[in-house]
Amino acid sequence: MLSAAGVTGTPVMSRPTRDVLAPLAEQAAAGTLKVVVSDVLPLDRAAEGLGRLARGGASGKLVVTLDN
Repeated sequence: MLSAAGVTGTPVMSRPTRDVLAPLAEQAAAGTLKVVVSDVLPLDRAAEGLGRLARGGASGKLVVTLDN
């Protein structure tokens, strides 16, 4: 899918513990989990968003959109 869009990627894996996941799962099930989205940017502006994250200038998640 990435190659079809002309981009490459590397998976990032983590191994969260039950102590971390259990409260998140409870919040998700209850509908109370809130995710702060700092910005939604098109792919051609992703580097800008990543720079902002690296500088600590974002207060939430960065969402990058791909046009089909």
